Amino acid sequence: MLFTIETVSCLGACGLAPVMLINEDVHGQVKPEQAAALFLRLGSEQDRRALASEALVRIGEFFLEQGRDDLALPLFRRFIQERPTDFYLDRALLGAGRALERHGRQITSAYQYFLDAVDVARTPEVREEALMRLRAIDRLAKR
Repeated sequence: MLFTIETVSCLGACGLAPVMLINEDVHGQVKPEQAAALFLRLGSEQDRRALASEALVRIGEFFLEQGRDDLALPLFRRFIQERPTDFYLDRALLGAGRALERHGRQITSAYQYFLDAVDVARTPEVREEALMRLRAIDRLAKR
């Protein structure tokens, strides 16, 4: 069963907003960390694979934009582990690297994720961003 993530105007549960609807279950007053936790708590890899890859990467990228590396990184790592040949692997690798590069002690791990993103990049944009971040790390190392 594949499901998607959509923004909708109304689910008929205004008093519970913001709301998530998963199958027939309404989850009210959902915070971003709860949305991430709902995904990470899905019982099996098969259940997690029901979420479309692009949607999962978009969730991680949203968390990065919000400065929530603590939520983005587990999503990207789970994606990388469970979907090593996926079309969106390059974006997941780039996202994991971005989440880690903000933490100085994690820069070596970030560097490796960026290298891997370059190796599997399916778009010039992902490749260029990963290369740009690698060059920035190299410049920091030379100081």
